[in-house]
Amino acid sequence: MLLSDISRKEIIDGNYAEKLGMPGRIELDIDENTGRIKELIIPSSPFRKKAGEWKFHWQDILKIGEDVIIINAGKYQPGRPKV
Repeated sequence: MLLSDISRKEIIDGNYAEKLGMPGRIELDIDENTGRIKELIIPSSPFRKKAGEWKFHWQDILKIGEDVIIINAGKYQPGRPKV
C-alpha cells in the first residue's frame, strides 16, 4: 500500500462511529532506529472544518480497510470520554 492510497481513505472514529474526514495529505513519523511507523500526522487544512494538526499513534489505528481507516480517536478529542 502506498502512502498516497492512505491519504484517499475516509477516517472514522471507532469509538463514536463518527466521520473525521478525508486527510488529503498524510505525513509519517518513523522511528529512525527500528524503521517502524510511530504516528500518522495529518496537517491542518483551511478546507477542513476541524482545524489543527492531528497526530494518531500507530497502535491507535484499529483497521485500514479498502475505503476507510478506523481509529481509536477518543483520547484525541477533548471533552469526550474514551470508551
